[in-house]
Amino acid sequence: MNVLMCQMNSIAGNVQANLEKMLHIIKTSSQNSEASFLVFPELALPGACAGDWFLSADFLAECESALQQLDKVCRERGISALVGTIRPAVFDKTKRRNTLALIGQSGGAFFDKMTIVSEDVSDEHRYFEADSVLNGVWRCPKTGFSIGIAHWSDRNILSAESFFAARIDRVILVGACPFEIGSPESRCRELAELARKAQVPVMFVNAIGGGDHVVYDGGSAVVLPDGTMPALCKWLEEDCVDWDMDTSAGKNFYPQADAAIFDPVKSVIDVLCLGLKDYMEKCGFRKVLLGNSGGIDSAVTAALAVRALGAKQVIAVSMPGPYTTDGTRTDSDGLSVRLGITQLHVPIVPVYESFVKMMSATGEASPLTALFDGDSSKINKLANENVQARLRGTILMWISNALGSAVPTLLLSTGNKSEATVGYCTLYGDSCGGLNLIGDLTKCMVYKVAEELNRQMGDVIPESIIVRAPSAELAPGQKDQDSLPPYPLLDEVIERLIVEGRREVDVVDAEHGIDDALVQRIAHMMKVSEYKRKQVPACVRVTAKAFGPGRRMPLACGKEKRK
Repeated sequence: MNVLMCQMNSIAGNVQANLEKMLHIIKTSSQNSEASFLVFPELALPGACAGDWFLSADFLAECESALQQLDKVCRERGISALVGTIRPAVFDKTKRRNTLALIGQSGGAFFDKMTIVSEDVSDEHRYFEADSVLNGVWRCPKTGFSIGIAHWSDRNILSAESFFAARIDRVILVGACPFEIGSPESRCRELAELARKAQVPVMFVNAIGGGDHVVYDGGSAVVLPDGTMPALCKWLEEDCVDWDMDTSAGKNFYPQADAAIFDPVKSVIDVLCLGLKDYMEKCGFRKVLLGNSGGIDSAVTAALAVRALGAKQVIAVSMPGPYTTDGTRTDSDGLSVRLGITQLHVPIVPVYESFVKMMSATGEASPLTALFDGDSSKINKLANENVQARLRGTILMWISNALGSAVPTLLLSTGNKSEATVGYCTLYGDSCGGLNLIGDLTKCMVYKVAEELNRQMGDVIPESIIVRAPSAELAPGQKDQDSLPPYPLLDEVIERLIVEGRREVDVVDAEHGIDDALVQRIAHMMKVSEYKRKQVPACVRVTAKAFGPGRRMPLACGKEKRK
C-alpha cells in the first residue's frame, strides 16, 4: 500500500481554507501519486495554534462538518485518509480531544492523543483531554497511529512499550513541531532511535508554516530500523511524498546532510523568512515598512524582508534626528540602494525641536512650572531622548495608516533579544510595530545573520554597518555600551539565564568574565523591564525560550526597586 505524507501549511482557525487545501491535495494525489492512504499533520484541519478557538462550540461544529465533507470525497475516490482534528472530550465537557480521524474507504475511527504536553509555547492542558486507553492500532497489517513525539520519550516509556506489545508492523506519527535551533537534528535522532527500538518503519508527518510566534518546520520522513530515510519531505516547504509500505521504497529522496536546516545560522534565516511570508499572507498584508536607522538591527531586518518578500514589497524610512551622524545617514542610504528598496526621508529635527520648546514653555499650568518649578535641569534626560524614538514610531505608524486598506502594510519593529532582555528600547517608539523578525536573536546572533545574508545575497549590508559600534543616537556621542554590558557577555548570560533556565548563582562563570555583579545587574534590568516586554510586538521564535507566550512573568511582583 502506498501512503502519501501530506506536509501541509494550515491557517490557524480558518477551517474553510484548510478544508479547501485538503480537498485539493486529495483530488490531485491521484494524478501525482499511486497512494491510496493520505496522512495529514496533527491538528491540520483546525490549525495547530488555533488557541481558544479550540474551545468554541461553533468552531468544533465547523471542524466536524469539514471532516464529513473530507470523508465523503475520500469514499467517492476509494481512498482513506488520516486527518488531524478535534472532537468533543469524553469526560471534561469543557475541553476537546486532539484526535486523528480515519476517514474514507477504511474510515470510521478516531485515535486520540494520549500524551498532553504543556511546555513553553504549548498549552495543551488548557484545551485537551488525554486519552488513557491505548487505541491507536489499525488492523492487519498492524499500523500504530500516534500523535506527537513526546509520547515516545523516556518519560512515557511504559506507554510506548504497551504500544509495541500490540506487535505492530509500522508506526505512523503525526505532529506539529515548531522549529528551534537544533530541534530538527534532535528530532531525526529521536525518530531513528524509535525505529531502531521498535524494529519497524516509522513515518512522521509534521506540520509546516508560520503560526504567529512559531514556525513549524516540516521535515516529514520515513525512518527504517537501520536509520536510513527512504522518504523525506522538504524542510520549511509544503510537500507531498509517497512511500510504498510493502517495499519500503520511497520517491524524492532528500539527503539529510545537505539540508540548511541543520546549520544554526542558515536555518534561522530560512525560518524567519518563512515566518514573515506566512504572517503577511495569512493576515492579508501586501508590503512591509520599517525604520532604517543605518544600524545593524534595521539592516538585518530589511535584508530578511527583501529575501522573504522581494525588494518591491519593502519600504524603508530614514528619520535622522539631532544626533544622527553623517556615517549612519550614509549607511542608511547605502543599504537601501544595495537592497533595491524604496526609501523615504523624514527628518525629525523640526518636530523634535518644536516639541521640546512646547514642553519647556513656562506658565502656571505648564509641565515645566507645575512639576519642575521652572527648572529644566530637573527633567530626566530620558524624556527628551525617548521622544525622538516615539516621534519616529509615530511617523512609521502614520505611513502605515495612510496607506490603509489600499496597500495593507505591516510595520516591522527592529529590536533584538539582548535589548529586550534589559529593557533597552522605547515603548511606543522603536518597539512599535506588528511583528518583530529579530526579537528572538541576541545581538551576537544578529551579526552572524548579517554576515550570512551578505554571503547569500551579495554584500547587501555595508561593512561599515557591521563594524561600527552600536548606538541609538539619542544623545551626543551615545553608544550602547555606555548603558549595557558588553554584548558577548550579555548574550552569554541571556543564553544561560533565559534559554537554559539556570539559577542566577549557576550563571556565574568567572573564567569567562561573568561575575556575580554582572549577573545581578542583568537580572535586575530584566526584572524591572518586564512591563515593556508585555507590550512589544510578537517575535518569531527560534530558540528554546523566546519572549512571548512561552515565558509568563508577573509585572507587579514587588521584588525589585527601580534605580
